[in-house]
Amino acid sequence: MAGIDLLRAAREFRPEVEVIMMTAFANVETAREAFLLGAYDFVQKPFDNDLLKETVARALAKISLVKEKEALVEENKALIQGQRSRGKLGNIIGEASE
Repeated sequence: MAGIDLLRAAREFRPEVEVIMMTAFANVETAREAFLLGAYDFVQKPFDNDLLKETVARALAKISLVKEKEALVEENKALIQGQRSRGKLGNIIGEASE
């Protein structure tokens, strides 16, 4: 299986995964296709270990930010739902005993 095929399969199975492509036979067309398919980055062999570590760290930071955003969106939805429940007319207007 070629790397691009693996990237396609990974995107179908787990679209949220960040993929860093590595190749010894890179060309502009392959790199472009990888990015269009959602690759996070494209590293050509031989690669610098420090650069690869930095790339992985950035990918992990992105994943962390996406998860944090998703959690904040869910929290916001819950807060809005709570506000709507408390703001219903029945909760504002009370009944007086006679």
